[in-house]
Amino acid sequence: MGRYCIILFLILAANLCFGQAPFRLSFHHLTREEGLSNNNVFCLLRDSRGFIWLGTANGLNRFDGTTCRVYKPDNANIDGTDIKNIVEDQSGNLWIGTENGLSKYDRKTDKFTSIPAPGHEKHFLSFPYCVDNKGLIWIKFSGNKSKGLYTYNPRTRQYIFVTAEISENLPRHQNDTFQEVRAIHCGNRNDLGINKIILKDNKVVKIESFLDGKKNQPAFSNIGYYACPDGDSIVWAGGLTDGLIKINTNKKTVRIFNQFQEKPLDTQLSHIVKFKHYLIIGSAKGLYFFDTIAEQFVQILTHSASIPSSLSANWNETPYLDRDQNLFISQLGFGVDFTNLNHHNVEQWLSQADCLKYGLADNHVSHLVQRNSQTWTKMLGAGTVVLDSNGKILRNYKLHSVILKDSKNRIWLSKKGEWIIVNTDNIIVKRINTKDLGLPADGLHFVIETSAGKYLAAYDRLFEILENGKKFKANPIDDLKKEGLLDCHPMLYDSLNQQVFLSANWWSGFYVLRKKMDHWMFLKRPDLQFRVFWIAMAFEKSKIWLCTDKGLALMDTKTFTYRLFTEKDGLPDNIVTNIVPEKNGNYWLVTNRGIAHYDRKLNEYRNYTGRDGADSKEYDWYGNFILPDGRAVFGGNNGLTVIDPRANQTYYVKPKIQVTDFFVNERSVRQPAYAGELAEVQPERNQSSFGFDLAGIEFGFPQKVKLQYKLGGIDKRWISVGNPASARYTDIPAGTYEFMARALDETGKLSSPVKSIRVVIQAPFWRTIWFRTILVSIFIGLGYIFFRIRLTQIQSDTKYKEQVKHIRAQAEINALRSQMNPHFIFNCMNTIDSYIFLSKTIQASEFLQKFSKLVRLILEYSRQEYISIQDDIHALELYIQLEQERGSYAFSYEISVHETLTKNEYLIPSMLFQPFVENAILHGLRHKKEEAGAFFINITTRNNQLICSIIDNGIGRIAAGRINLSRKHQSKSLGLKLTEDRILKINEIYPKQAYLKITDILTETDSGTIVEIGLPLLTFENIKS
Repeated sequence: MGRYCIILFLILAANLCFGQAPFRLSFHHLTREEGLSNNNVFCLLRDSRGFIWLGTANGLNRFDGTTCRVYKPDNANIDGTDIKNIVEDQSGNLWIGTENGLSKYDRKTDKFTSIPAPGHEKHFLSFPYCVDNKGLIWIKFSGNKSKGLYTYNPRTRQYIFVTAEISENLPRHQNDTFQEVRAIHCGNRNDLGINKIILKDNKVVKIESFLDGKKNQPAFSNIGYYACPDGDSIVWAGGLTDGLIKINTNKKTVRIFNQFQEKPLDTQLSHIVKFKHYLIIGSAKGLYFFDTIAEQFVQILTHSASIPSSLSANWNETPYLDRDQNLFISQLGFGVDFTNLNHHNVEQWLSQADCLKYGLADNHVSHLVQRNSQTWTKMLGAGTVVLDSNGKILRNYKLHSVILKDSKNRIWLSKKGEWIIVNTDNIIVKRINTKDLGLPADGLHFVIETSAGKYLAAYDRLFEILENGKKFKANPIDDLKKEGLLDCHPMLYDSLNQQVFLSANWWSGFYVLRKKMDHWMFLKRPDLQFRVFWIAMAFEKSKIWLCTDKGLALMDTKTFTYRLFTEKDGLPDNIVTNIVPEKNGNYWLVTNRGIAHYDRKLNEYRNYTGRDGADSKEYDWYGNFILPDGRAVFGGNNGLTVIDPRANQTYYVKPKIQVTDFFVNERSVRQPAYAGELAEVQPERNQSSFGFDLAGIEFGFPQKVKLQYKLGGIDKRWISVGNPASARYTDIPAGTYEFMARALDETGKLSSPVKSIRVVIQAPFWRTIWFRTILVSIFIGLGYIFFRIRLTQIQSDTKYKEQVKHIRAQAEINALRSQMNPHFIFNCMNTIDSYIFLSKTIQASEFLQKFSKLVRLILEYSRQEYISIQDDIHALELYIQLEQERGSYAFSYEISVHETLTKNEYLIPSMLFQPFVENAILHGLRHKKEEAGAFFINITTRNNQLICSIIDNGIGRIAAGRINLSRKHQSKSLGLKLTEDRILKINEIYPKQAYLKITDILTETDSGTIVEIGLPLLTFENIKS
């Protein structure tokens, strides 16, 4: 008997356990207001990139957790707007069935392709069922020519028929993808019962039928549409108005479960998904949870107008569960609700339903006080509620607000004009009239106990309350009044140093008080660069925590120096409003991102948000605490959040970073590849401003996800932004950059691989190397052309100037030559005159013949600029012979010409040597007395020059000069001077090629003169050139 009692007790305990609500879920909502194209959602799919695809009655939607992108025939090549089902293949491409055909979505190009049906039938209804391990697409067609189930090979583009023994509407396949299809559970072709179609090698081996009206079974219609296989032999199905169907295909048994909390379900169940050992079932009355181990319904979630995080409606059509245990519920006409099933052990006390049940006006908690395992909760505008350790309301002080638990374990409460003190038996032991103590009737902010029987009360001023037995006294702290302090809260008493820290003037000032001579005196105002919202003792001695708007500060209570911890140190958020320290050095934080727990050993934070069941959007600052069993209690605008950190139900989903669009000059650019698949982008020239749209895909609480991005070479650090976000860059110099983006989870940890895109900014054409090369080439070409033109001009000018100079020199030479000839003729005529005067007619005749011949040559040569060397020597010999005949002195001569000059017709200026020969005879040889005179003429070449040397043994230039000075009329050699000028003019025409050098011979035995004349070596050819 005892054994049976124990068994019965265990069964009852199990039933009670299973009967408890296993899920506390907070839902997010996606409707047309959030961008959904239609509120009737028929099918859902989470793809490998993290996007949720939603098939609606009016288009296909892609949802990244915050925004929707809609695909319709008018903006994409998709075959229809009424989406029937979606599957994904191994390449990440999607196959979408509609009422009007089958479409393939290419994830790399973000484009759709129409896939023809078997027999090329047009306008057919298609239903992609799954993708198997061989990459075959299993598709059900409902056309006239192509009715039935087929496999489609995307590589060969060929269909293979499988069977026609299937219902019009297949259940949505949610088993593991890319597996061999061994069985399909669906209705028969008349939508009756459930067929188990057994397959091998994609061929039908056997069909087992259940609940089709045969074999003494009842007939149920449309249940195959809601079939959910559970292993090889169990099939669950909805579709009935009176229960959940369980079929064991091996045992051929059928069971129907139609009771919830000992009452009939009385509603039609729809689609089913399995999570662990629970079935999650949609219905027209809410979302049911069925425990497959206990085989009973354990919970129903419904819509509540007073709870925004509840289901948006009760008509739950299609539940969908992704690989991260995100649960999506399509609501008929109300869009989609979504949440995550992997939650922490978070309880919500004092919900709005509880407030309605107990007659509370509001569930906004503004202050908490802990006494043992009880929670004294100050409700905003609803008094104080006392809860036990399970959140059950014990009593309600409707008009009083809890303010303090003192060292005697008493609770202090206040209302306008009155304080009351409640002992451990919840008996009021003292009522205090605030007017009797000189306290304001209202406006109490905070009370702390500094020592037994001594308290500080913060109104807009600070008062010390003294308790002596049953008497109380209040003393204002005037020292603070001098400081102009108002609104003195929060406060913390430091018993080790006997000082009080307080924040005042709406947290803009931080002050330290110390007691001297039984009076609280103002000690110090540390210079802080932040507001202080809350103060708590730290784990380390002589340290306190300051919760601020710039982070979490750890201050030394003796030196008042501090260290500020921020998001860079791993803090979830820089705005910290409350801290609850634990004895082991861990602590809880309330930040702008929710509740966070710090693990000192791991040195990391864990955030608790709405997806964990922490439903309050904001939490109050005062009195959050830890229960004796370790649970943390936080008050907020939606009741109390109670978190049990001991629960080993860790949940961690890594948000995925996605690039959802690419912009150039703030205009979306349609790339050949989808933005999320891009490895490189290259805007056109003159486009240096670009950007990316980013999304961190996480469906539990996407707004808590942080995104970071940077452009290599431009951004020195990662830029942190919210989710979603846009990264924009303007006027980026030409070059190649790497754009990187990543997602961080709500704790600030890097949670997804870095997305990297190569960005190539092309320089404007005027900055390109080829343009600069062309430009430089043009400038060089123009410079060269200008140089050539200028050079031609300079050469032309130089040539013109040389021609003018040549003409002028030639004219001067001719003039000199015309001056020389009369001089020589004058001297010859004097000689003839001398012969006639001396009656030497024969000599005169001979001389006259020679003279006439010489004159004829001179006249002939005077018309020529250059004559041959032979002609010049012939004329020169005639002149020398005439000088020998007419002179009274004797001399001899010799002329030597180099053989090369006789062979070639070399030219010299006419009669150039004659003046030097004349000067040698008249001024050198004529005055020689002792011996006969002589001179030698040598014409040769040297260094490509013609050299003529005239050497005489006359008296020399010095002696000739003395003779010339002794004369009454000094003679001047006009011919010699003219010849020297001719040589200078020749040197102007032929630079550095003509010269005259005269050397005197002065020895003890010899005298004379050497004349050396250098001329250019000229021929007829080079004179012409």
